[in-house]
Amino acid sequence: MPHSLMLFKNRLTEEAKRLRAELLQDLSQSEHFFEREIALKLKATPDINWIELLQDKIYPTLNKKVIRLNKVEAALCQFEQGVYGICADCEDAISLLKLEQDPTEQRCLPCADKSAV
Repeated sequence: MPHSLMLFKNRLTEEAKRLRAELLQDLSQSEHFFEREIALKLKATPDINWIELLQDKIYPTLNKKVIRLNKVEAALCQFEQGVYGICADCEDAISLLKLEQDPTEQRCLPCADKSAV
């Protein structure tokens, strides 16, 4: 794997760890009993299953972190499949500059512009 891509993988892995820790802390300290229960379940759940457990089960204040974790996990999965940095639409390479801005990016610039319309 090229060094530049390895840097993105490391960055994504660290971000996933940080998001999981923040979510656990936020849920554990929540004033809502249901969220504290989710925190207990997460502690006993493998990381790969967190998104499934969290989706649509927490209050909107934490939802942005869950959405971001989902994107990070998807990008890490692409590494495992050997397709990281490949546009999901046209299968061209996503520029390193675009990945530098957001390593979870799924589309090259032309395809991202098309999908925004």
